[in-house]
Amino acid sequence: MSHERREQLEQVLGLLHRGQTVRQAGDRVGLSTKTVQTWLRTARIPIVDGRLAGIDPALPPKQPPSPPAQGLRAVHPASTALGALNELKQNYWLLDVTWSAPVTSGPPHHPQFTYTVCATRADTDTTVTATATASQKTAARQHTAQSLLGQLTETAPQDPP
Repeated sequence: MSHERREQLEQVLGLLHRGQTVRQAGDRVGLSTKTVQTWLRTARIPIVDGRLAGIDPALPPKQPPSPPAQGLRAVHPASTALGALNELKQNYWLLDVTWSAPVTSGPPHHPQFTYTVCATRADTDTTVTATATASQKTAARQHTAQSLLGQLTETAPQDPP
């Protein structure tokens, strides 16, 4: 095993010991879940229900502190809405981000695509849903992400003065 892979495996193991799942640890280190699972199997490290054996699955993974409203708002202007949404998910500020399959409506010469996305805020466990329609799939997805981000920043608790 190369030095870089050894370091990545050590990082993954550290995250697993802190209660993260194989998927969360792989995402954090920049590895696919399948790669992490293969490495762990090769090293004969026991995994039960996606977690390191012996770690209580009833305990939620340790997460960074919940973001203040300015933290949610700060991500939005820095990138596309989809990028901001993905960044919020990767930083565990949003949980269970789920996209629907696109729904097509309208005549064949001018179809309309509708996407729906649901996300759960990590700090409040509230679920927010957004839907948008556009004449192109990518535009519909982008508008849906923008709508969700707008709702998240509107419902974010106020930052202390």
